[in-house]
Amino acid sequence: MYKTIRKVVLLAVSATLAFSIIGIAPQAQAADIRARLTTNGVALRAGPGTGYEIIDRGNTTSWYTFDCWKPGTAVIGNNNKWNKLKGVDTYIYDYYVANGGKTLADSGLRQCATGSGYSGWLDSITERNEGMSRYYISVKGWAVYWGNPQSATVVSVYVDGVYKASNFALTSRPDVNNALPGVGPNHGFEVKVFGLSCGKHTLTVKHTNTNQVLNGGTKTFTMQRC
Repeated sequence: MYKTIRKVVLLAVSATLAFSIIGIAPQAQAADIRARLTTNGVALRAGPGTGYEIIDRGNTTSWYTFDCWKPGTAVIGNNNKWNKLKGVDTYIYDYYVANGGKTLADSGLRQCATGSGYSGWLDSITERNEGMSRYYISVKGWAVYWGNPQSATVVSVYVDGVYKASNFALTSRPDVNNALPGVGPNHGFEVKVFGLSCGKHTLTVKHTNTNQVLNGGTKTFTMQRC
């Protein structure tokens, strides 16, 4: 049913949340929460605070689905929680969400994952044939840039220390967003490497902008056909 994340290891410097997950997101994590608003015209903002752009206005008749919350501007009292709409980088101040006087966090809504730097994982190296005996390896995994987690970062592949190819991490990986709420679903990558000789090789995947190796990002493999 899912492409499981074999390991989601967040080792970003200064991360406020850190996960070490084997398999899919743990069952202990709360499900998304669906709720209405208490007031018409509530601002839907691009970030967790009053300084962010207003994207739209909410109403009391629609149902809204939230997947996590972030701390931000405390508009009323000490409540600094802003609930993120599922699948988009849009936030509604918690005070205006109808939940019987409790915050959605009190009802089990998880906090959005945050951090700095880069995170990612090398999932697999698979030998394939494109046709006409054009053999190559398919390198797959995921990568996130915490400075702008909704955007696509770039990864680069090296074989035996020599640069071979790069690609954006922008293919669908909803399991990553399930494990790291708020980063968005499109952080998967596939990099194809052609022209390798038969025999044993060492492959490394790096975040292109920093030269930082992905977690689990160095593996040895044997090219069978070439």
